[in-house]
Amino acid sequence: MNYRQGLVEKTQHGVGCSGGNVDDTRVWDDAHIPDDEIVLRRVPAKPDFFLQKDLVSAAARLSRAAFNFDPNGISVYRDSLMREHGIEREQIFRGRTDLRLYQLPVSAVRQAEAGVVDAIRPDDLPVGLAHALIRCKELPSVPKQRRREIQDILADAAFRAL
Repeated sequence: MNYRQGLVEKTQHGVGCSGGNVDDTRVWDDAHIPDDEIVLRRVPAKPDFFLQKDLVSAAARLSRAAFNFDPNGISVYRDSLMREHGIEREQIFRGRTDLRLYQLPVSAVRQAEAGVVDAIRPDDLPVGLAHALIRCKELPSVPKQRRREIQDILADAAFRAL
């Protein structure tokens, strides 16, 4: 069995490659993922509410809306896993032209007192091999103010990758 088959087999049993159950929201950070790791987030190019003007520089930047939580966290892709599996960044778009790709370091996620866990998606190969989630210890019921704090830090740290 090769490495990829092993990862897919693990996910069929609800286990991410970090060894934790990806459905268990108590698992909110994987210390084995280094701070300098880059995570990538797909964001729709429209509507414009995903972007806002910086009040000082007038430059466009992501708004907190680009980092909405779902019950399991915020979906991202780990750049190192993409390179390890030979996945090009463009493959995240799956042929769609209405998406943009933003990147930020895991250190920014941890600055927000959140974390990253692997959450492989076997239904979306090969890109699903690099899928991960940004989570916080308050999941699944993150208070609104806490969500906004995390989203604002992530938006401030993100910049356009593609």
